[in-house]
Amino acid sequence: MLKKNKKSEDAKLMPLRKFAEDGVYSAAYLSLLAQRKKLKVERVGRNYFTTREWFNEYLEKHARDNKRASLKHNKNVVARDENSISE
Repeated sequence: MLKKNKKSEDAKLMPLRKFAEDGVYSAAYLSLLAQRKKLKVERVGRNYFTTREWFNEYLEKHARDNKRASLKHNKNVVARDENSISE
């Protein structure tokens, strides 16, 4: 059941600014990637949305190793912070 939730979370559309909060890329740069069709997105109104899965695909194809490592580190820090808050 946990894997099913993980998959649905990966397929959920989220605004680009949420990915910019991870600190790897700015929202403006992610928007530029979307406009250049480098990052798979859906546009709703004037805003771009992507999924965690699509963002990870971009990272695998284009990001340098230090960007991938930085993103993984930021996710671990956020997860630890969320766990400490819930305790």
